[in-house]
Amino acid sequence: MSFVEKFSEAVSESVKMISSKSSNMVEISKMNLSIRKREKEIESLFMEIGEFIYNQMRGRGNISIEDIQGLLNRIDYLKNDVDTLEKLVFKMQDFRTCDYCKEVFERDVSYCPICGKYIKNN
Repeated sequence: MSFVEKFSEAVSESVKMISSKSSNMVEISKMNLSIRKREKEIESLFMEIGEFIYNQMRGRGNISIEDIQGLLNRIDYLKNDVDTLEKLVFKMQDFRTCDYCKEVFERDVSYCPICGKYIKNN
Protein backbone atom coordinates (compact mmCIF):
# COMPACT_ATOMS: atom_id res chain seq x y z
CA MET A 1 0.00 0.00 0.00
CA SER A 2 1.46 3.33 -1.04
CA PHE A 3 1.82 6.36 1.17
CA VAL A 4 -1.02 8.13 -0.66
CA GLU A 5 -3.36 5.16 -0.13
CA LYS A 6 -2.45 4.94 3.56
CA PHE A 7 -2.91 8.67 3.98
CA SER A 8 -6.25 8.57 2.15
CA GLU A 9 -7.45 5.70 4.34
CA ALA A 10 -6.37 7.52 7.52
CA VAL A 11 -8.19 10.68 6.42
CA SER A 12 -11.30 8.66 5.59
CA GLU A 13 -11.29 7.00 9.03
CA SER A 14 -10.78 10.38 10.72
CA VAL A 15 -13.73 11.87 8.84
CA LYS A 16 -15.94 8.94 9.88
CA MET A 17 -14.87 9.30 13.53
CA ILE A 18 -15.44 13.07 13.53
CA SER A 19 -18.83 12.62 11.88
CA SER A 20 -19.84 10.04 14.49
CA LYS A 21 -18.70 12.24 17.38
CA SER A 22 -20.44 15.25 15.86
CA SER A 23 -23.72 13.39 15.57
CA ASN A 24 -23.35 12.19 19.19
CA MET A 25 -22.81 15.77 20.30
CA VAL A 26 -25.99 16.86 18.50
CA GLU A 27 -27.99 14.07 20.13
CA ILE A 28 -26.53 14.89 23.56
CA SER A 29 -27.45 18.56 23.07
CA LYS A 30 -31.01 17.58 22.16
CA MET A 31 -31.30 15.37 25.23
CA ASN A 32 -29.89 18.10 27.49
CA LEU A 33 -32.44 20.51 26.05
CA SER A 34 -35.22 18.00 26.80
CA ILE A 35 -33.90 17.60 30.33
CA ARG A 36 -33.96 21.36 30.93
CA LYS A 37 -37.48 21.60 29.48
CA ARG A 38 -38.74 18.88 31.83
CA GLU A 39 -36.98 20.43 34.83
CA LYS A 40 -38.69 23.76 34.10
CA GLU A 41 -42.03 21.98 33.86
CA ILE A 42 -41.36 20.29 37.22
CA GLU A 43 -40.54 23.66 38.76
CA SER A 44 -43.76 25.09 37.34
CA LEU A 45 -45.77 22.19 38.79
CA PHE A 46 -44.21 22.75 42.21
CA MET A 47 -45.23 26.40 41.99
CA GLU A 48 -48.74 25.35 40.99
CA ILE A 49 -48.97 23.01 44.00
CA GLY A 50 -47.76 25.76 46.32
CA GLU A 51 -50.24 28.26 44.94
CA PHE A 52 -53.07 25.72 45.15
CA ILE A 53 -52.25 24.90 48.78
CA TYR A 54 -52.00 28.58 49.67
CA ASN A 55 -55.37 29.37 48.09
CA GLN A 56 -57.04 26.35 49.69
CA MET A 57 -55.68 27.19 53.14
CA ARG A 58 -56.79 30.82 52.79
CA GLY A 59 -60.25 29.65 51.76
CA ARG A 60 -61.50 26.55 53.49
CA GLY A 61 -58.46 25.47 55.46
CA ASN A 62 -58.13 21.82 54.42
CA ILE A 63 -56.53 19.93 51.60
CA SER A 64 -56.72 16.28 50.63
CA ILE A 65 -54.10 14.36 48.70
CA GLU A 66 -56.69 13.77 45.98
CA ASP A 67 -56.74 17.54 45.36
CA ILE A 68 -53.14 17.49 44.11
CA GLN A 69 -52.59 13.84 43.13
CA GLY A 70 -52.61 14.58 39.39
CA LEU A 71 -49.85 17.18 39.80
CA LEU A 72 -47.81 14.82 41.98
CA ASN A 73 -48.14 12.04 39.40
CA ARG A 74 -47.02 14.40 36.62
CA ILE A 75 -43.96 15.45 38.66
CA ASP A 76 -43.05 11.79 39.29
CA TYR A 77 -43.40 11.01 35.58
CA LEU A 78 -41.20 13.97 34.58
CA LYS A 79 -38.55 13.13 37.21
CA ASN A 80 -38.33 9.55 35.92
CA ASP A 81 -38.06 10.89 32.38
CA VAL A 82 -35.22 13.24 33.42
CA ASP A 83 -33.39 10.37 35.14
CA THR A 84 -33.68 8.22 32.01
CA LEU A 85 -32.44 11.02 29.74
CA GLU A 86 -29.51 11.79 32.07
CA LYS A 87 -28.48 8.12 32.04
CA LEU A 88 -28.57 8.13 28.23
CA VAL A 89 -26.44 11.28 28.11
CA PHE A 90 -23.91 9.78 30.53
CA LYS A 91 -23.76 6.60 28.46
CA MET A 92 -23.26 8.55 25.21
CA GLN A 93 -20.53 10.63 26.87
CA ASP A 94 -18.97 7.38 28.13
CA PHE A 95 -19.53 8.28 31.78
CA ARG A 96 -20.53 5.97 34.61
CA THR A 97 -22.51 6.51 37.78
CA CYS A 98 -21.65 4.93 41.13
CA ASP A 99 -24.51 2.67 42.26
CA TYR A 100 -23.89 3.65 45.88
CA CYS A 101 -23.33 7.42 46.03
CA LYS A 102 -24.51 8.35 42.49
CA GLU A 103 -21.27 10.22 41.69
CA VAL A 104 -20.54 10.58 37.96
CA PHE A 105 -17.07 9.87 36.58
CA GLU A 106 -15.25 8.62 33.49
CA ARG A 107 -15.72 5.03 32.33
CA ASP A 108 -12.16 3.81 32.98
CA VAL A 109 -12.51 4.18 36.78
CA SER A 110 -12.87 0.88 38.70
CA TYR A 111 -13.44 2.35 42.16
CA CYS A 112 -15.60 5.32 43.00
CA PRO A 113 -13.40 8.32 43.87
CA ILE A 114 -15.99 9.50 46.42
CA CYS A 115 -17.14 6.43 48.38
CA GLY A 116 -14.41 3.95 47.36
CA LYS A 117 -16.84 1.20 46.33
CA TYR A 118 -15.97 -1.14 43.45
CA ILE A 119 -17.85 -0.16 40.30
CA LYS A 120 -19.42 -2.95 38.30
CA ASN A 121 -19.20 -2.73 34.53
CA ASN A 122 -22.50 -1.16 33.54
